[in-house]
Amino acid sequence: MLQIDEYLIKECLSDRGWYRLYHAVRVQDRKEVTLKYLEESHPSDTMLACFRSEFGMLKRVAMPAVIEGLDLLNHGRRLILVREYFNGCTLREYAAGLALPVQEAFGLIFELIESIAAIHRHGVVHGNLNPTNILVDPKQMQLKLLGFGRAACALQTRAEPEAPYPSEREIDYLAPEQSGRMNRGIDGRADIYGLGTIVFELFTGRKPFMSPDSIGAIHRHIAHEVPDPREFCPDLPDDLARIVIGMLAKDPEERYQRADELLSDLSLCRQALCKGQSMERTMPSVFRNPRQLYGREAELGQLEAALTQARHDKAVLCLVTGPSGVGKSRLIESFNQQSLPADCYFISAKCDQFQNNPPARLFHDAFSLLLKQILGEEDEALAIWRHRLFEQLGDEAAAVIELIPELELLLGAQPALAELPAAENKVRSLRLWLRFVQIFCRPNRPLCVFLDDLQWADPALFEWLAAMLSGLEHLLLIAAYRGDEVNPGDRVIALENKFRDEGGRVETIELNALPMPALTAMMIDSIRLEKKTADELCASIHLKTQGNPFFFLQYLRELQRNNVLHYDAGTGQWRFDRERLCAAAISDNVVDFMTKRVGKLDKPVRELLKIVACIGCAVDPDTIVTVFGENTLPYKNLAAAETLGLLLKQSDMAEKNKARYFFSHDRVQQAVHSLCSEHELLGNRLKIGRFWVDQARMGHDRSLLSQAVDHLNATLPLIDDAGERSRLGADNFKLGLWTKHRGAFEQALPYLRHASELLADRLPSFGGLASVLWQRAECEHLCGHHKQAERLFEQAVTLSRSELEKARIFELMIQFYADLGRFDRAYRVGRQAAALFGIDLPKRFNRLSFLAEFLALKFRLRKFTTDDLLDLPAVADARMDIAIRLLSATLKVAYQIRPELCAAISVKQVHRCLKHGNNAEAVIGYMVFGVIFLGGVLGNHQAGYDYGRLSLSLLDKYANQRQKAEVNFVYGYFANSWTHPAVDTETYWHTALDAGLESGDWFHSGCACCGLIQSQLMRGVPLDVIWQESERLLAILKRIDGREHSGVIEGIRQAIRNLRGDTDAPTSFGSADFDETAFVEALADYQGKRIKITFLTAI
Repeated sequence: MLQIDEYLIKECLSDRGWYRLYHAVRVQDRKEVTLKYLEESHPSDTMLACFRSEFGMLKRVAMPAVIEGLDLLNHGRRLILVREYFNGCTLREYAAGLALPVQEAFGLIFELIESIAAIHRHGVVHGNLNPTNILVDPKQMQLKLLGFGRAACALQTRAEPEAPYPSEREIDYLAPEQSGRMNRGIDGRADIYGLGTIVFELFTGRKPFMSPDSIGAIHRHIAHEVPDPREFCPDLPDDLARIVIGMLAKDPEERYQRADELLSDLSLCRQALCKGQSMERTMPSVFRNPRQLYGREAELGQLEAALTQARHDKAVLCLVTGPSGVGKSRLIESFNQQSLPADCYFISAKCDQFQNNPPARLFHDAFSLLLKQILGEEDEALAIWRHRLFEQLGDEAAAVIELIPELELLLGAQPALAELPAAENKVRSLRLWLRFVQIFCRPNRPLCVFLDDLQWADPALFEWLAAMLSGLEHLLLIAAYRGDEVNPGDRVIALENKFRDEGGRVETIELNALPMPALTAMMIDSIRLEKKTADELCASIHLKTQGNPFFFLQYLRELQRNNVLHYDAGTGQWRFDRERLCAAAISDNVVDFMTKRVGKLDKPVRELLKIVACIGCAVDPDTIVTVFGENTLPYKNLAAAETLGLLLKQSDMAEKNKARYFFSHDRVQQAVHSLCSEHELLGNRLKIGRFWVDQARMGHDRSLLSQAVDHLNATLPLIDDAGERSRLGADNFKLGLWTKHRGAFEQALPYLRHASELLADRLPSFGGLASVLWQRAECEHLCGHHKQAERLFEQAVTLSRSELEKARIFELMIQFYADLGRFDRAYRVGRQAAALFGIDLPKRFNRLSFLAEFLALKFRLRKFTTDDLLDLPAVADARMDIAIRLLSATLKVAYQIRPELCAAISVKQVHRCLKHGNNAEAVIGYMVFGVIFLGGVLGNHQAGYDYGRLSLSLLDKYANQRQKAEVNFVYGYFANSWTHPAVDTETYWHTALDAGLESGDWFHSGCACCGLIQSQLMRGVPLDVIWQESERLLAILKRIDGREHSGVIEGIRQAIRNLRGDTDAPTSFGSADFDETAFVEALADYQGKRIKITFLTAI
């Protein structure tokens, strides 16, 4: 039996073959748990992934109806999933193969479907619903769901189960699209099918399809007609039988589309049965926005208070949360129109549920309109804007122009930027972006940025938003999101918590349902009703819609459409039919409501709306005519949809007579999108993608190319032509490089993955695949997918066609292994790379060899002053240029293995520089050889000083910002401090701090922070001054996550407290908020030896 120290095993509950379930007690707190133990001695990657996926899904859908996932433990090669223990039996055991009474089955079914609906609202498809994965407490009649190993995020495009092949029992409950034999994706409708088989079995005592083997069962699920459950249960009501058959439709499009819709029908059915009637279904309605704001005066006041704060202080974050349709966007629209002064800029962007939402798209959407507005100003105003932009961006404006191409119309063509490694380029892009945004954030005139539906934003966006909040002043960032779709651990909440921890101002506005008086006022302003009549009508609609303004208006229009509410021309008043209103039923799900309403539209209008939904963004009639043909009648049908309130029309700023249409609310788009079959969706996306990609290629429109490629990537199964696939691969590669260059690694990765797959068969013969692979490998690494990155790097090396290309890949691999702390592997790669150019790096440090090479170099250097070394020509040989770069990269990892090995490589590098000339990376070799080894190790401080000045001059000569922080810190620490006063050394550390923050060299920025505080303490700066400076530096370190460097400064602050007598004792650093023992123990985990030494020095 399984043995594990933290748990006391009580019994084995079941043996499922590849895993076992154990009832256990957690020793720590005596809590009863269930252990799911991976039984296989050598589990496959699929089995391990299944366990990890199940644990992740349990955390994601944490709710009372789902078994709680407590922990995931490593146990040798195996995994143990720790789950909540639930004292009950499976639904299979409870039913015991018998038909349950209808009322008893109804109770179980309702609770089960409610649970599945809640899971779907979390964006998760269970994928393995069967009676064994449903636990029942017979006493309390409580259900718990488990078996999430095959669960997946909703809307995935392929049926690729993570779990091992399903058992025969599981196959009996899988939807046809889960068989792997149908070219269909899997979504929540697969769960509805699984529910249908369970419901069928509960009512009849048997499964809908019986077969002696799994192959036969799969065939029956795909090909055989669903039997009528009344054949086996004659007393089953007709309405209930129709619902069960609807759940088991072969085609997902013919099934219930959502669990909420199914739940609604079952409720109606039960109500009808109780009354002895047949079930009647209602069809929901359309959308209309009110023009005025109702019942939100307090919330508007909160926004105005946040604006006042942003006028006079740092950035302010205002979070507007509430369920869909509650009026978040309407509140911000009113704030912009009513409260925002004319001299403040307001810009906005909206995340889309059915598109990618990277920072580049959202910021372009927001700032491009602002730039177009500025471009329309007078020449004098334009001159002021140009001056401000050049003042902030200098000659680096090209980085911002990549995001906002309209900026080039104002500034003109700008010089290209120096190429940097991907991670450093991201830091530069973010730094310049903050400078750009700050131009529009001015005292008393804050910039208001509104981002809507942030729950759908790409993860990368939150890093940019955090930087904007921390680094900008006079910014009001308003972020709206659906609170019921965001969990406590989501990135929106993390952004809020991070900004609060930094002392930032956060204003939270929670929008709830509108009260009756506000809804009545809104209705009276829309239609002429007497106050008494309006109150009566509003009370009825409010009860049905729970005061949600969007839902309220949809239902109001539905009443108008069905003539329940009608205009009496004789009296000039609106009247309503009380009996029909009371009898009218309504779905409790707004998407179901809208889906049914759209489904009742005239077919031409409905089909055109499907096209707009597939396109996914604002579209003009001319484009629809060109791509989809004149028979779509876009002018007529778009206007009809606008009249119904389903679409809004927006005039094109560039072409005054041209209009673009977009959905009036994301719920409308969601409803229309749900009506599109997979065939329609892919077919329409393929057409618009092909049209746009041709336009983008001709016009070199990167933004349009991105939209086109996103559509075409989604329709790859429909693209057979080899040439078209190759061109699409090239487009993906271009977009991947561009987005990677901007530091948007998560957005770039899908493009590079598509590129490597689409070009795999074509490029090897032309020698270009290696470039695609190493670009993707670097991006995989920066996104945290290290195993994939390592495999791709190795493939790229194998496919590289030249030594220079191979060397470039080796350079990236050295950095890759160094980032992972695999310094021995990084050094081996460095040796392999150096060998390409005839440079023999030792396997390990050899004192005699080093001494011989060192003396030989000293002999050669007798003819050179440091000024002569500075005047060496730039290296002309491309092979030696990259060889020197490789040596610089290798000596850094050599230091982590053995510092003497680092010095030995620096000797080899200086040898090459004397022979072939210098480049930007040569500074590292001179610094290690002269500043650290000659000056710091051998004690020749004058030589250390001279080589330090040489290193600083090399930075200037080659405009080298990458190593500026490192060189200034090392020069101050090893050279200047021996020959000049400490206060002079601190100037170099201030330079290192600022340079590191700009270039992304946060390690040396952190080192500079520590050096500054330590130096001030040792040279006798007043303690109060040191204390204030340490608070400033700690804030910087917190922003860049410099945990270890923060520890150094905290140690020095305790030394100050000790000197003031504020610690527990004169011989102790401990105090009420500082545990000295715990701090010293934490030093063991620190990577930097200097940090430990600094604490001891402070003591």
